[in-house]
Amino acid sequence: MKPTETTKIVGPRTEAPPVTGLQTAAPLVIGSPASSAVSSEPSVTSQAASVASSTRASPEPLATAAVSREPDPQHLIWALDQTQGDEHVTLQNFVNQFGFTDQAIAHSVYKKVIRNSGIHLERREKLAAAFKVFKREGRAKEFWNALKNPSQNVQSSEESHAESSLSREKRKRLIVEEQEEEESTTVDEDTLEEIQDSIPYFRDPFKPLIDYILKKVRGEAANLPQVPALISENHRQMFEWALDAIKVDNPAVPQKGRKKNEFELRKDVLVILSGIINTISPAMRDLSLSDTIEGNSALPTFKTEAYQEAVKGILSDMLHALCPGIESDTLAVPHLKGLQKWVRVQLAKIDETPAAFRETREKVLEVVSYLCTVITSKGLALPNTEYVFVSVWSHVLNLLFDSNLVRAIPGELGSAASESAKLATEKEHGVTTRYVGGKEVDISIRIEQNSDWDTEIAVFEFKPDGVEESICNRQQRKSVRLNTAILLELEKRGLDATKYFPVIAEGKWRAVNFYTLCRYGDVHGAGRTTAESALLPESDYSMKTWLKSDSLHLILALVDRTHLFARAVKEAMSSNVAGPYQPRTSSSRDLPPPI
Repeated sequence: MKPTETTKIVGPRTEAPPVTGLQTAAPLVIGSPASSAVSSEPSVTSQAASVASSTRASPEPLATAAVSREPDPQHLIWALDQTQGDEHVTLQNFVNQFGFTDQAIAHSVYKKVIRNSGIHLERREKLAAAFKVFKREGRAKEFWNALKNPSQNVQSSEESHAESSLSREKRKRLIVEEQEEEESTTVDEDTLEEIQDSIPYFRDPFKPLIDYILKKVRGEAANLPQVPALISENHRQMFEWALDAIKVDNPAVPQKGRKKNEFELRKDVLVILSGIINTISPAMRDLSLSDTIEGNSALPTFKTEAYQEAVKGILSDMLHALCPGIESDTLAVPHLKGLQKWVRVQLAKIDETPAAFRETREKVLEVVSYLCTVITSKGLALPNTEYVFVSVWSHVLNLLFDSNLVRAIPGELGSAASESAKLATEKEHGVTTRYVGGKEVDISIRIEQNSDWDTEIAVFEFKPDGVEESICNRQQRKSVRLNTAILLELEKRGLDATKYFPVIAEGKWRAVNFYTLCRYGDVHGAGRTTAESALLPESDYSMKTWLKSDSLHLILALVDRTHLFARAVKEAMSSNVAGPYQPRTSSSRDLPPPI
């Protein structure tokens, strides 16, 4: 099996697991607010003088601190103390507080303290950056020289004893080790966050493998688990697939040029551990359920023969309004103002349209009117930002959605399902390095329930133009995990996701693709809804192409599917008397086709 997309994690070069601080500072580990920005380093001379004074006054901590290479719990308690106002964690304060006299040991222990997962990620990053600047500018050398200058500090007998207790070879090894640690990454923060989101609510079949991965990502020793005996056939295949992928990406004999504690983790493994067979990934198409998922994901309503004749008619009329004479000259030049004028006239007499098609016709005209405005203002012309085209897409969807049923809300909102997944991970597997909060998403699809719009039923993600295909593939893996977490939440509230399920849009600039997400027995499956993409026009010439394309039909099919799904969710939530939906274990032979 050839590795596809992987993340490289380099574990810490420590002989024992780092102190986590949980035993002594548990209430401070999770959810503590980020500290204020790291203040500038204090004066080197004044700090050295204060250290010299403190070391003479309190000789006992000197020897203890000098010979230990691992953080003491008191070090972590001091670092986590947020009551001192401005940022107090600097190397000078650390040396002053605990009486370090050996530079190599002090730097080594200090770095482990400021990397501890109990400290908020943003604060850790600021502390590490400040420490690097402190050393790069030569202030560390100046500080230690001033500290050891006999004119400023007469070295105590205890300090001399601690200094002499270290051999020259040991000091040299500590310095080399410190330099090597600076060149590596102790923990891949992004991957840990993804693991938080990836663990499904029915995660028991994969728990041994999840425990193994979490340990490896944190740099701890761990052995690959065996496939559990009492699991379903689907879960057995998925467990074995994940084991094979990990073995291929992390061979027993590391490849040349690979760092010692490096651990590679495919995004597809996180998808599998979420209980999802994602047939959009070529690597997963060998599983026995893959063909069924692919076949059922291609929905008939997204096919050409399902397009409404009335929609075809209005598109033809708009094309003639945009390009007069196109029936005899296919190269007719588009005139956007002519189309805008025609649309305004049609909206003015919308009441003359037969009732059966009036609402759809009005919505289509409003969408085209809006797109003409976007083109006139060059709203989608390059270069632009992700915020711009996400706003355009959300506005188009909201023009077509039933505003009393469903809304597309843009703006990097935190997903509630993502936060629930992280909380479940913290409870089951212990503290991770990220604060607990919902992953931000580009567009959140929500329904109205009890006079508010807090119920999320899907999320759509977008990437800007020019992004590499590998980044888009990674986005799809994240999207399918997060939308599965949302679907699981809805199933808890009574939804039967084998019958009612969402179609998810994933975009790149002005284009979107579609995939279907559905339950198949004891797993979820994702597959392409259609091989076609829907586009938005960004110029008058692309408007001509758009009116002749299938883009509007695909967008209308997405809207209709979202309406169907939203109504099913509302009905399930309002009539959930029997409790959550209970999935059964199924094979590809006895699964009914989804509705």
